[in-house]
Parts: sequence; structure tokens; C-alpha cells
Amino acid sequence: MRYERKREEGTAVFYEVLEQGRKAAEFFYAVKPCQTGRGNCQFWIERIHMEQDYLDYSYLDAVLQFIQYKCWCSGCTVMYTRISAVNLMDMERYRRYGFYVIAEQMSEQRQGNFVCHYVLKYPLPREWEEIMNIKERNIYYEGKR
Repeated sequence: MRYERKREEGTAVFYEVLEQGRKAAEFFYAVKPCQTGRGNCQFWIERIHMEQDYLDYSYLDAVLQFIQYKCWCSGCTVMYTRISAVNLMDMERYRRYGFYVIAEQMSEQRQGNFVCHYVLKYPLPREWEEIMNIKERNIYYEGKR
């Protein structure tokens, strides 16, 4: 799979994922800085869209591993995502990869219908520090200057 960075808008970074030249997925994430101004505090997966032919877990797993790497490179140790309970299959897919619910909020829509939104949290495994080395982190930050 090839990951192409398409654009940035504020703190959001947009990617397209290609598999043998065909679009397999697209996603974007946002790294939100701390209010104290010291580093990054929150890494949010804003959206992951898998194309119809690439709904298999192996493709989602590859995308999530790449996003984990980006989270680690940003200096964050936890990823967050927000999903709606309208599609409970999404909840199960995220739980399968180690995300868990940390917050639940109700929001009212038109005609009196309620939709439940969940905030999910995924702490990066401690092995990431062992897997990645200082050289890789330095290479990433050199490219950001």
C-alpha cells in the first residue's frame, strides 16, 4: 500500500491510500497542540473511508498501523476518534483494534431524534518506543523543517 499526503488544512493532514494504483482508502487526522503551548496533546483520527473493494480487516489494519506511526512521530502517545452509534459495525471494528470508549455524549437532531456519539481512545503500545529508534524520529522531524 502506498500512502500519499494530499494536503494540510490547519492542523488536519489528508492522505489517500493506493493499492496497485487503485484508490483503497482515504483518511485524515489532526494533531491538536496543548493549551500550555508545549508540544502536541491530542492526536485525532477525524475520518477513515475504505473503498468497497478494500473493506477487509487486513487493509484497515494496514491503515491503522500507518496512523499509529504518524501518531508516534507527532509526539503523542494516544489516538482518539469520534464515531456515531448509528453504525455499530464501526464500533466493533475499532474495538477489535484496541480502542475503547472513554466518553459518550447525546446530541439532539431535528424532529426530536437523538443520536449517540462516542469518543474512543487508543493508547499506543509501549513496544512503539522499542520498535522505533531515535534516528527514525530525527529523520521525520528533519523533513518537517
